[in-house]
Amino acid sequence: MPYRVKCKFCANIDNFWQTKTDRAMERSILGVRLSDRIRNTTLRSTIKIIGVGHKAAGFKWNWAGHVCRMSDEHWAKLTTEWSPLNVWDYACNVTMRGHKQKIGEDEHLQFDPFKVKLRVGQSSIYLTNLFDGDPVLGPATNRVINENSQVFLQEISPVLEKSLADLFTEMANKITSKFTYKELFP
Repeated sequence: MPYRVKCKFCANIDNFWQTKTDRAMERSILGVRLSDRIRNTTLRSTIKIIGVGHKAAGFKWNWAGHVCRMSDEHWAKLTTEWSPLNVWDYACNVTMRGHKQKIGEDEHLQFDPFKVKLRVGQSSIYLTNLFDGDPVLGPATNRVINENSQVFLQEISPVLEKSLADLFTEMANKITSKFTYKELFP
């Protein structure tokens, strides 16, 4: 069962559209229409999943807590004091394939590992406290990183794509494991 999704987000309204898309997918999975007037909280408690944005924010806050508790000399603290990575003009293609899997008497939809492909147009990052706060080397390093942001993104893209694919596959299989194939596709 091939399914292809192409997502484009605008930097200022990312969260709004992601949330709107999440709710639409949840309603679709449960076969609920907007006209049924069922609250989103009820739908989310039925599916029992956590949204990607919420999960990512949780990871970010957990890491921030670790960094706050570190000593000032710790390498992770010295290298992660940076303003957020700004990315714009980007797209994400996700390819989903699945098959029927018999569990007991019932057939369930089981997804194969997703394939994720990211394309980033432009990005910028500003790292602080580089080279122990050196006023010449720090800004020069930031300038080099930002002038070569495509090279930087090419290096981290495979790991990021694999991580996202694993996360999406796990979430999709968690959703579909709650329902039989016939419930999802009557």
